[in-house]
Order: sequence, then C-alpha cells, then structure tokens
Amino acid sequence: MKYSHLTAAVLVTGLSCGFLNAQTTLNWSGGSGGGNANMSGTGNWTEGISPGADTDLVIATRNGSGTIPTLLTGADYTIRSISFDNAAGRYGPDGLRIGPTTASSASTRTLTFGTADITIISATNEATVTFWRYNTSSTLTINLGYTGYGGINIDSTSSVTFSTASITGTGGIEKTGTGTLVLGTTNTFTGGLTISEGVVSIDNAANLGSTASVNTNGVIINGGTLQVTGGTTASFANRGWRVGAQGGTLEVAEDVTFRILGSMRNVSGEDGVLVKTGAGTLSLENTSTGTSGYAHTGGTVVSAGTLLLNAGVTLGRDEGAGVTVASGATLAGSGTVAGDSVLADGAIVDIGTYSAGVLSDAIGTLAFTGNLSVGDASFFFDLATTGASDLVQLAAGAVLDIGSGVFDLDNLQLTALAGFDDGIYTLFSTSETIVGTLGDTLTGTLDGRDVVLALGSNGTSLVLRVGAIPEPATFAALAGLALFGLAFFLRRHPARRS
Repeated sequence: MKYSHLTAAVLVTGLSCGFLNAQTTLNWSGGSGGGNANMSGTGNWTEGISPGADTDLVIATRNGSGTIPTLLTGADYTIRSISFDNAAGRYGPDGLRIGPTTASSASTRTLTFGTADITIISATNEATVTFWRYNTSSTLTINLGYTGYGGINIDSTSSVTFSTASITGTGGIEKTGTGTLVLGTTNTFTGGLTISEGVVSIDNAANLGSTASVNTNGVIINGGTLQVTGGTTASFANRGWRVGAQGGTLEVAEDVTFRILGSMRNVSGEDGVLVKTGAGTLSLENTSTGTSGYAHTGGTVVSAGTLLLNAGVTLGRDEGAGVTVASGATLAGSGTVAGDSVLADGAIVDIGTYSAGVLSDAIGTLAFTGNLSVGDASFFFDLATTGASDLVQLAAGAVLDIGSGVFDLDNLQLTALAGFDDGIYTLFSTSETIVGTLGDTLTGTLDGRDVVLALGSNGTSLVLRVGAIPEPATFAALAGLALFGLAFFLRRHPARRS
C-alpha cells in the first residue's frame, strides 16, 4: 500500500511525543433502541459525538435486537474513515445500505473523506455494503477531498458497491484486500485508481474516474484484477494504464468487448505481466508508438477469451517479453507484437484487419518482431486473389519454430474469398530458416481446388500452393519431407468474426 509506511510513521512519532493526532473513533449504536438510522445524530453513536473531519466511524453492531437499518448520512460532513465489520452478524440479509435520505423524501448529500494516505473504507467479516441514492429524486456523492490516495480494503468475505452513489473529488483510490469493489455508476474523481489486491468490477469505463484531462496513471494494476462485466465499452485516450511489478489482470466477461484507447506502460522500474482472462474481448486500439502506445515490457499472457490488435497497433517493446497465448485463447487482428512470443498447443490466431474493434474486408498482416513458436496452434487465414492472403510476418532475424511434425493443414482454417484462384499464397514469412518439420497432413481441397502446404524457397516461408498437386518427388523437395499425407478436405469454416 502506498500509505502504510506513512501511517506507521505518524503513529510512532505521536507515541514518542506522548500524544496522538486528534482522531476520534465513533461506534454506531443506533440510539437507545438501536433502530435509528441518521448518521449525523449525536445520540446514534456510543460516544455521543457527531461525525467530523477527525473521526473514524465503526459500524459493527447496534443497541437492542435486530439488524442495523439502512443508514442515512443525514447531512453533509467530512470524516477520516468508515469501517464496516459484520462479525456480530447485525447486517441485514441484503447487507448494509448507505443512502442520503428516506424513500419518501428527496435530498442531496455529500460525504467527504478528507485525509489521504490512510484506509478510508474497510469491510470485513462478511460485510456487504452498498452506497446508493435511495430514490431518483435524491443524490449521494462521495467526495475524495484530499490529494494522493486513500485505501479501500475489503476482505475475501466482503464487498463494497457504489451503485447509484457517484465518487468525485481530487483524490485517488487504492484497492487492497482480496474482496470485491464494485464501481457501478459514472465517477469523476481525478486522482486515479490503483488495484493492488482483489477485484475492482465495472460495467462501463466511465466508472473508472474522470478523463477530462490526461492522466498517465489513470489505472494502475499491481497484483489485482479489473473485471469488466458490461457491454462494449471504451476507456478513453486520456486515461493511461500502468502495470506494476506484481502484474495485472484484465478480466473481460463473455460477450463483452473492452476497448483501451490510452497508453499502457509498466510502473517505472518494474516489469509486471499483463494477463487477459475471461471469455470476452480486450481490444487494443491506440496506434501511437513508444511510451505513448502499449509499451509495457513484462509481456502479455492471453489466458482466455480474445486479445484483439487493431490495425497499426504495436504491443510491447522489442527488449521486453512478447505474447503468450494459452490453449483455447485467441490472438486476433493485424497489429505488431514486439518481443519473443509463444503459442500453446490449442491456441488460436485469427488474422484480420480491424479498426475500432470492427473487422473490415481488407487482408491483414500480423507481425512479430521477435521469435515465434507456434506449436500445435490453429490459424485462421483469408485467401483472396492469387497471392493475396492474410499473413504472419516475422521481422528480419526472427525465427519461426513450427515444432517437430505437429504443424500441418489440420492447423489451418482457410476461407476462400472472391477472386480465390490457382497460384501460391504465402502464409508465414521470415528471413531465417524455419525451425522444425511439418506434420503429415499436407494436401487437401479448398473451394473445389487442390491445395498443398509446403516450405517456400530457402525454407524461410510456409506457402499454400493452389492447383494441381505436384509429383511426389517435387512435393517432397518443397516440403522437406519424404512423403505427403492423406487428402484433407478444407471447407469454408463458419464466420468467426462479426
């Protein structure tokens, strides 16, 4: 945490001088019967004091029996922190809700946190907490009225949700603890978001804070997960992304596309890995290069779903790690991947030209500046007029490793477009001799034509020959093999893009 050492230093200094800062802890009681709900009332706190700028609020139990009711802020005021602790089991079956007013009235309330470098909100022991406005005529605003970061610490059994209560102010948030923080509405805080542990969940990029001005540290992921659950949503160019030493995870739900238009770098001096999880699509669309683009050096792992590189995008740095694609996951698009990359057996590469996440009719080239190991991965290629097809292009000096006898026509899903005809189509190209040997299935048919997969001239490319199958001796020379495999039918595969 950014604030833990500072807090400890303040406490030690205070003790050594025989005093502490003027901080007061207020424990919720709910008044004589325990059923009152107004947080601004002095009689509803055990200490008989109203919340103020030097107070730390603890909401754990109440007088009398029953659960703690929906609490109402009751006024505008500034506090240091709130701790939600449900160890006594006094929160209701739907958890504890914080609102500005009752359901039958309207009010506008602002709750301000005025102190940086401390934990401003904590939730423990199965505490389910929701900040909401109660009705459409009311407003509850959470104001981060400090400069720097304030912590929101949520344990694994708890959650905190800002559903219809928005967060504003100059401060930032550091999410710690293994529980989940849900940002459920548009927020305008300007201090940035750091996810150090657990999960921050959003259904819209606007929930991540203001993009009115450029913030290269808009979102820092350093050990935690950003979970995206909504429909197609874009993170604007003014919001920069950083990956810390502990790495960061972007989890995109099924049928969701999350578009990142801003820059992405590692935290200075760190080289954590970006991990894409979830069945949805992460679309990278910033075509800037260098530190203004996607310049993180720790590499990218596609564990599930799709990582989409739009046309003109460069992912990573030559001196850094490249992309690792797991079995069942997909790397798609026509950008450039920097660094050495590895495709696991069962990984999918879907080449095509995308702009703003939308597929065009143009043939695409997916480029790699470093070495590429393809293993038993699957590739989708479109073939148009003679010689015009999707292409995997390796930079000068980079080596393509196809493994030992595993890569052949079974790994290719080929689509014949308008103009498809006899001739030679180059599918993979590099300046270095390809490492490895092709598998057994090297001949087949596509769109009524015979096809052969073979090594190109000098063994530096993989080509598809369309037309009459050559004599065995000629074919063996092309492929670098003694025999060619059984006939294989290559059909027009179902549309994989929409």
